Amino acid sequence: MTGDRRVFRRCVEQIELMSAKLFNAQVGLYAHGFNAHNPDAPQFYWGRATGWIVIRDVRRARRAAQGSSVAREVLTQLRATLKGVAQYQSGSGLWHQMVDRNDSYLETSRARCSSTGIAHAVNEGWVNPTTYGSTRRPAWCGLARKINAQGQVEGSCVGTTFAGDQVLHYNRR
Repeated sequence: MTGDRRVFRRCVEQIELMSAKLFNAQVGLYAHGFNAHNPDAPQFYWGRATGWIVIRDVRRARRAAQGSSVAREVLTQLRATLKGVAQYQSGSGLWHQMVDRNDSYLETSRARCSSTGIAHAVNEGWVNPTTYGSTRRPAWCGLARKINAQGQVEGSCVGTTFAGDQVLHYNRR
């Protein structure tokens, strides 16, 4: 935003460090957090955290200079993240609060973040529109079904801080 490429590069370096600690390539998702005091704590995948990462990657991709090595790195990570996101979408078009736990409830704020990020990635030509259009459209339709008569979107998790407790996030509404 400042136009200073050094600031942008430092931002990219921080995100790369975060990705190295949190992105699990085997499942295609970011873990909710990392606890340096307990690095062996089990990883879990919280929906809204994943949604915000999608938004972050889209914003970062827009700011990267096209064709630069930074842009290639950014797009590679965005595509890996979107691939992981798409594979966990439920049949309703939404995603579960605990992304890889189908027994957790369907959470709407995460669906908004992910579907918005996917729409931007499709519109920018960063991902295949055929593949990801079939992810984005059901998400928007799923969200539309969660709007009540007062115009409020139901099913969003309340604000939550970092916690190393999967049960807390599983039950958080």
